[in-house]
Amino acid sequence: MDIDFSKLSLEDKLSNINKRIKSEICFDTIKLLSDENLLEEYKLCKSTINEIEKLKKVLIKRKIPEDKINEILNDYILGKFSF
Repeated sequence: MDIDFSKLSLEDKLSNINKRIKSEICFDTIKLLSDENLLEEYKLCKSTINEIEKLKKVLIKRKIPEDKINEILNDYILGKFSF
């Protein structure tokens, strides 16, 4: 059933859109695309590994203790997912 949106009121248009969202949304896909599920894949990307290695070299050069380096790197990675 095709709807002629040009003949609908704004309220009806929004109502129709909301109905479609509720019927067409796939919560499984949304869950699969969550930050939690993608974090490990993100950490294995070549570009991410390069960024982390560069940061790690700077921290080592500054004589930061290894445990602090690991904390900083973890914070850095998690910070990329904070919107």
